[in-house]
Amino acid sequence: RRFGNHAIGDSASLSDAPNRYDPLMVLSALSSALLERKLTGLEWLALLRTNVVGVIICCMSSRSSHVRAAALAVLGRSYASVKSANFSEQEQVVLVLEMLRDIVGSPEEREDDVEIPVSPFSTTLFFAHVFRAIAAPANFTFPSFMRFLLQRPRYDAFDLPLLYNFLASSSDDYRQERIWILRFLCDVLRSGGHFEWQLCRKRHVPDLLMGLYSSLQSQAGTLQARALIEEAFEIMCSQSKPARDLLGRHGMLTWIRQQQRNEKEPREYWLRIATLSMQQD
Repeated sequence: RRFGNHAIGDSASLSDAPNRYDPLMVLSALSSALLERKLTGLEWLALLRTNVVGVIICCMSSRSSHVRAAALAVLGRSYASVKSANFSEQEQVVLVLEMLRDIVGSPEEREDDVEIPVSPFSTTLFFAHVFRAIAAPANFTFPSFMRFLLQRPRYDAFDLPLLYNFLASSSDDYRQERIWILRFLCDVLRSGGHFEWQLCRKRHVPDLLMGLYSSLQSQAGTLQARALIEEAFEIMCSQSKPARDLLGRHGMLTWIRQQQRNEKEPREYWLRIATLSMQQD
């Protein structure tokens, strides 16, 4: 794959996702649209609903410095365009873009020869979800996201957003919030790297998921949540550093034996993740 004059990744990595857009194509398309003419408020609202802005934000977590530089330039032009547009969600979009700017910086503040640092995937993915929620304010996540952001002057990129709020929620939407944060953790664990795993360790994610899984076994209507926790552990056990930490620090094999004793019929899942974790050790 090529991006401008630079080789970016391997085109073979996209062969398993024929129904997905290439993020580089989305980045180039939005950049061209912003350069072609001034976008109206309704056009910006339509773009937010497609979550194209979220894709651009996630490009700030790319391993390629060229992709990060292009994404930062597009975000800078997006900020200027949104500020001059007129639509009801404008103030919220500007607020979130300014919080994001405080994390990644603006194109004008950087030297030409200074490489843009990689933004944590947990941060860029969360902001992508925030923009999607702004475009769909009826979604249950919208009030929680905006409350979370408005309660702090700066977003902490060295933290996992809404982790405890959603895992131990007492709101009417507690089931949906729990499912959302579990899916978010799965995405972070799957696509993140060493830094994201350190964040998960810092916030005791393995211990939280182990305790939550055990407590959900006696509750009705928790099949989806338990399936997501199982998916999260399978992702962790398939990666070398998380697998070693699970075995050495969190008593993974002891926990697996406890879960096997609690189930009426043995399942292949427990043997599979135990084997995966020991293969990584």
